[in-house]
Amino acid sequence: MKNEASNQNLYEKGYQLYTEMYQDFTSKLNFNRPVIDEKYYQAMPLTQLTQLANQGDAAAQYCLADYYAEEDQMELAMDWYQRAANGGCAEAMEMLAGIYGDDAGSRDEALEWLKKASKVGCSAYTAYQMVHLYLDHNNPSFEDYENALPWLMLFSAYMQSSEEEAQSK
Repeated sequence: MKNEASNQNLYEKGYQLYTEMYQDFTSKLNFNRPVIDEKYYQAMPLTQLTQLANQGDAAAQYCLADYYAEEDQMELAMDWYQRAANGGCAEAMEMLAGIYGDDAGSRDEALEWLKKASKVGCSAYTAYQMVHLYLDHNNPSFEDYENALPWLMLFSAYMQSSEEEAQSK
């Protein structure tokens, strides 16, 4: 009986510690992410899109980067993704993280882009990619698991929220 009470006490302390950690973690993120109207930009002639991108429109830069990526002109795409990310476009930051994350030597750079994206506007994709980068390698450390945990819980919350929203329709 005493062992059960001790285990319950440990569970409650652990849950309280986790709750405090998660609240502290999520308080540092921005969930009011601006949404890019990609259809608006994709309907533009390429010259007009390029002109807007050259004027510093981060959404236009992101859409232009997508255009070049679809055309397999990755050097141009990377340049425009970089410009869009530096202009504050969270989608571009996530795209760069995905590209760098595919290259095993660039994991740290991918993590940095995702951290920046989470401050601009955190998404389920950002949370999922953070978990993936922390844990999907040959030998994750305890620190990797510790860093991945709040992102995993955030991703889970996104998925639960999406499921509840779908059920209410």
